[in-house]
Amino acid sequence: MSSGDLTSGRDYLAQSAEVHIRLLDQEGSAYCLDGLAAIAIAQGSPAVAARLLGALAHARELVGVAVWPAMQPLADALRAAVTTALSEAEFDQASALGAQMRLNDALGYARAYTSADLARRS
Repeated sequence: MSSGDLTSGRDYLAQSAEVHIRLLDQEGSAYCLDGLAAIAIAQGSPAVAARLLGALAHARELVGVAVWPAMQPLADALRAAVTTALSEAEFDQASALGAQMRLNDALGYARAYTSADLARRS
């Protein structure tokens, strides 16, 4: 995936998150977090991705929704990439911090920490 694709994907997910927030669509917002976590790991920010995975798991638990079966392999691959990039303690700490975030705050965090400006600096 080229950096242009990452930037476009990130921008699309950020815009989608705004729509889901306005619609109070928590499941759609959770999927945006999923995508932004994938962007974070692709940008080389596994701690950000781990925090988003924690927020995502907490949001899905609160809303009472599971990952769609067709999306499960992607979710599993994302988690594997993040847990491979971090130690167990680092992953646990970051995901625990994410689990304390409200969904809208997690989306704001995701948009801030996956911005194109950050990707260019790393």
